[in-house]
Amino acid sequence: MPCAPLPLPLPDCVRLAASPPHANLPAGPHPSPPAQPKKEIGAGLARPAHTIFSALPEPVAAASIAQLHKGATTDDLSIPVAVKVLRPNVIGEFA
Repeated sequence: MPCAPLPLPLPDCVRLAASPPHANLPAGPHPSPPAQPKKEIGAGLARPAHTIFSALPEPVAAASIAQLHKGATTDDLSIPVAVKVLRPNVIGEFA
């Protein structure tokens, strides 16, 4: 069965019809304030973000449920990592 690509950006009526339970999620892929990802990492891993990552710059991608940062570990190897940070309260929106 052939698939036709959807026009982007999707019209509002298609977006709302496709996911009505998630209507409270942020409307656009705007990054969170700079301190928010570090706060979420600290809460999720039960230790401050600066003890895990030596670098956590501005996000390289942002979406309605999460954003992605390039990071580096604090250990001797300073391994480059990708850090996905869920937006606050997003798990409750999908529960």
